[in-house]
Amino acid sequence: MPFHARYEPRRLVPGIAISVVLFAVGVVAGYAGVWMGWVLGAFMLWTIANQLRRYHRTEPVLTLDDTGATDHRVPRAIAWDQVQSMRTVDRRVVGQKVPLLELVPAGELDRDGRALAVAVLRGEVSLADARDTSRVMIDLRHLDATPEQVLAAARAHRA
Repeated sequence: MPFHARYEPRRLVPGIAISVVLFAVGVVAGYAGVWMGWVLGAFMLWTIANQLRRYHRTEPVLTLDDTGATDHRVPRAIAWDQVQSMRTVDRRVVGQKVPLLELVPAGELDRDGRALAVAVLRGEVSLADARDTSRVMIDLRHLDATPEQVLAAARAHRA
């Protein structure tokens, strides 16, 4: 069962607008001789590209099937026979509630360090979750289903 990302324009447009203004400030500061302005401009350009990429994503970000769970944003897959337990948890990040699907593996998992580093730079997974080898945390924000529906689908496929 694929789950797609749903980003609402009312949530992304203010962030993109602020990023564009800060990009312009960075470029003006760079032309004025402040080299940190170029750094700010480059960072804001990267932020704008990242936000637009998220908004235009059409492929599924999470797939649950009879073989296991696949987070296409990282990409990372875990087979159901490797999952010891699963639950949804809420984490507070900068005053915002972030729903996560926690999959606890029965043993040690192989992780692709390069793919995790790229996912951390894109903002798809937190650094703490990327370094944690005792569990797999899947971000459930902005999906076309509620966290409870995702957990129910995961339990149905696992059974």
